[in-house]
Amino acid sequence: MDVLMVPRAEVRQVLVDLETFLDLGLWGYLYQAMAELEEILGEDAISSKKNENHDFST
Repeated sequence: MDVLMVPRAEVRQVLVDLETFLDLGLWGYLYQAMAELEEILGEDAISSKKNENHDFST
């Protein structure tokens, strides 16, 4: 398993942005951000993580 080091401030900003998306009902932006993250990390990283955790897509 690879480890990705991310500064705490960046993680906090992502969480604030996520809260803003949800509060404003901007789901399209959330899905776009998730797609961009998939491109950055690679689809395998996202898919394997989803399989390890609960799948909320259903």
